[in-house]
Amino acid sequence: MRHIIFASFLVSAFISQSQTFEEYISSFPDREMQMHNYNVFQVYDRGVARYYPGGYETMLPTVYGPNNYSDVVNTLEYVAPDNIFVTSFNIPTTAKIKRFNGVEWLDFEPALPSGAMKVTDILFRSEQEIYVAAQNRYTNINFVYKYDGTQWQDLNLLPFGHYEPQLFYISPTEIYATTAGQSAVYDGQQWTMVEQFGITTGKIFVDVVDADHKYITGRPQLMNFATGTIEPVGNILLQGESQNDVTVTHVQAIAADDIYIAAKIYVGFSNATFVSHWDGAVW
Repeated sequence: MRHIIFASFLVSAFISQSQTFEEYISSFPDREMQMHNYNVFQVYDRGVARYYPGGYETMLPTVYGPNNYSDVVNTLEYVAPDNIFVTSFNIPTTAKIKRFNGVEWLDFEPALPSGAMKVTDILFRSEQEIYVAAQNRYTNINFVYKYDGTQWQDLNLLPFGHYEPQLFYISPTEIYATTAGQSAVYDGQQWTMVEQFGITTGKIFVDVVDADHKYITGRPQLMNFATGTIEPVGNILLQGESQNDVTVTHVQAIAADDIYIAAKIYVGFSNATFVSHWDGAVW
């Protein structure tokens, strides 16, 4: 059965019965919005806003003051109330990383290498393991950097198109980078292209259950790419629907027989979002 929902309700409708809302949001790979203790945090151009049951407020102090019109906050990694990362860009300069220590926002040092003009994703695993995906806005060349506690290391991302990359962390030897129509995996030493399948709109999401069940969105079907070939997981299309009608946009795989997806369906000149569940046999 499909559950048609408005996009604004996607997150709350997507949660599984086995998770709390906080656990789900914390694991969901979206760096612009994250939830902790039933508060949703989202970046805006000056800093971070906190949404809570009954209202919302901007976090004080803001990252940038009202007289700064050039630096725009664009990504978020909320680790704890006294450990929050944001990034901002101010073309043509190098992107900045700011860190909140519970009292004030400070520049994260060392700065990113020159050429990283806009950070498109940031992942904090530990003080010795921080990853960023970045792009040079003039050349459209993408980068992935790792901070090892001392310095930034260029992980030498493969030529990866000109769309902004996103990161999905499974382990230090399994990190995925995705962009419109492409995905690659880093094994701790080098990148390997997972697939290239043409242009899609929006982010491509990856989720992994185990070595035999690795899922990727961006197509009319949810695809499993673990076996070396790209195989659909069942058939999400209803009778009368074509490959052009549906695009799978999000995935959360709890187990091989317990998968939630969200997808867009195009009907005439309008579209809607629906959520489906895979039980191992049918959607």
